[in-house]
Amino acid sequence: GKPMAIACGHPDATRPDEGACLGSQRVQTTTTTGQDRPHEAALLLLLFGLPLVLGVGMRLARHGLWLNDFDALLCAGWRAGHGANPYDLAAACPGAQPPPYLYMPQLAWAVAPWVQAVGVPGLRLAYGAVHAVVAAFLFAILFVKPMAGASLRLRAPLLALTTVGALGCGNIAYLAHALVLGAALARRRAPWLLVATIVAVSAVKPVFLGYLLIFAYEQAPLQARARRIGMGLVLALCAAGLVALTGGSALLDWKAALDQQVVATYTGVAYLNWAAHLGLRAHDLVTLAGYAVFVGAVCLSGLAICEVRGLDREARLFLAVAAAQFVNPRLMSYDLVMLAPLAIAFCTVPPPGRNAFGALAFGAGLVVLGLHFAGLSHMAIRVGPLLYAGLFLTAGAWAGLDAARVRRPVMAGA
Repeated sequence: GKPMAIACGHPDATRPDEGACLGSQRVQTTTTTGQDRPHEAALLLLLFGLPLVLGVGMRLARHGLWLNDFDALLCAGWRAGHGANPYDLAAACPGAQPPPYLYMPQLAWAVAPWVQAVGVPGLRLAYGAVHAVVAAFLFAILFVKPMAGASLRLRAPLLALTTVGALGCGNIAYLAHALVLGAALARRRAPWLLVATIVAVSAVKPVFLGYLLIFAYEQAPLQARARRIGMGLVLALCAAGLVALTGGSALLDWKAALDQQVVATYTGVAYLNWAAHLGLRAHDLVTLAGYAVFVGAVCLSGLAICEVRGLDREARLFLAVAAAQFVNPRLMSYDLVMLAPLAIAFCTVPPPGRNAFGALAFGAGLVVLGLHFAGLSHMAIRVGPLLYAGLFLTAGAWAGLDAARVRRPVMAGA
């Protein structure tokens, strides 16, 4: 067929399934930037952001807890500064009600002098201001600004996955996501910065190594991609070795906390949670094998979409950011905001499936919204990732089949 590009988010489209992506399709396609009508964009954000807005209002009215996840870090620093075990919940922390501390002990030791100098309330106030700016940055990039042509009609439904609990807990994941996204957007001017940022945040949360997918999906020769991924892995291994060498006996307490809280108690909202509902434990061989298959399918699906659909540099970056979330076996509610760029995958599906994908993606958001309003928010943030993972894998399989259909006649002609 004649080369045509997909135009996502066309301003003249009036229906969610038709307005999401318009244009003809061939196996090699690209996305072009579309625009949403301002009033329509505002209505979409209001609709799918309603659970978050109402949740914030209710928490303020009830004087609920804010930044409690950050309190875990502050209190670990307070304990370390007073010679106690950072992971010992029995050691009281003044002015906070923290959950268990689950990061490496070196982070608590680094925070300790600041806690002693400024105090827990003062640091919480300062971090609260930073957290607000970080959250505004992420929401602006993911839901307000144009994104590689993906219409807000495909992105806005994913906003329903973000709850007041995810935003209000103040987990440092928001800061980590923002740092990686900012470094990725600036990588053409400072390519080393992205590698350094991924290594730094993965030292705190190893699951952030999934962001190396940004290099796997970029527009570059395969050798260059492999070299950058290898560099990131080697540096991450060096960082892990440094943590092991300097952690001392506190590393055993860290491992015990992780085993109790991460593996056994809080399995997240994605793969480990799905496995738990099937009666599988995190360390079971079936669980580990299934995870390897799932991650392989996710990575290959994103790669197929990038290469077969001919995505541009910006689209590849954002799609990698979204796919990296599914690589995280313990995806948490505060990570779900980063799934918004999945809209790019849905946008590039060729006719006749494009309208259906638009409708299904929009419908998934409505399902999540309905569960929130039914008082089942705990279920909404688990069902949503499952639905969107299924759509993403289907879009990737479709791209792979399109590539195979084109390759077959070429090989036959040869």
